[in-house]
Amino acid sequence: MKQAYKFGVVGYNVGYSQSPDLFRAISTITNIECSCNLHDISPDDFKEKLPQLLKSDIDGFSVTIPHKQRIIPFLAHIDASATMVGAVNSVAVRDGNAYGYNTDSHGFGVPLSAHSEILENGTALVFGAGGAAMAVVHCLHTDYRVRCIFVCGRNPQKLRTFTETVRQRLDVIDIRPVEISEFDVIAETDYDIVVNGTPLGGWNHPDDSPFPRSFNWRPGKIYYDLSYNAGNKLVARAADHSMIAYDGSIMLIGQALRSVFLWTGQEVPFDPVYEAVFGGRR
Repeated sequence: MKQAYKFGVVGYNVGYSQSPDLFRAISTITNIECSCNLHDISPDDFKEKLPQLLKSDIDGFSVTIPHKQRIIPFLAHIDASATMVGAVNSVAVRDGNAYGYNTDSHGFGVPLSAHSEILENGTALVFGAGGAAMAVVHCLHTDYRVRCIFVCGRNPQKLRTFTETVRQRLDVIDIRPVEISEFDVIAETDYDIVVNGTPLGGWNHPDDSPFPRSFNWRPGKIYYDLSYNAGNKLVARAADHSMIAYDGSIMLIGQALRSVFLWTGQEVPFDPVYEAVFGGRR
């Protein structure tokens, strides 16, 4: 008889999440019987509600904005992946103890293996300076040997803190903070990949953009938006400019399947799950 697993997603204002669909697909495609519930927890209620969740019969859950750092003090142990990124997006619950991991870096890298020659010794523009951006920088530097990474944001203090943290955690990295108000200085940079690690353009901000007016869309280069909302206007615009364009749907499936392995010890094939959740979007 198949074991029934109970999974979840912990975040705030995450009613758009397609994770329940994802886990229904996993249950249908594999011998892993599972369910997935959304746990919408506000920052003010987190200290009260998170311990209640950990004491329930849940086997594992994903963690999304804005709780990826907030959850760390509640965990018995965090893996090296989460320590390196400084954020937890996956929690396994075993024998009443909670173990934190970061699978975002793994998931982000899934579609990039086909472009390793473009990325090696290349240049990246990363917009955003949060936990997701940290996973992106880690992947680009460690797995694809990107030579130089510009991190662009609006908050000078947050940018400085992000950059200092990256330099402490990753050896021999050329990372350069750029305030959006000063983006004109690097507007002509010949980047190889641009990553939108902000919520702008995503589910809750579909008509917004993180890019300043001087930003240039470059044909033949890679555009990667971590949001996976259908009809993402920034992804469409990148494609219109003949860029290699990805949204976050591949990352979502990739990081989730890595989480399922951490929670159950079982491998799940990527393609049938992606097709079940997103159809032919790739």
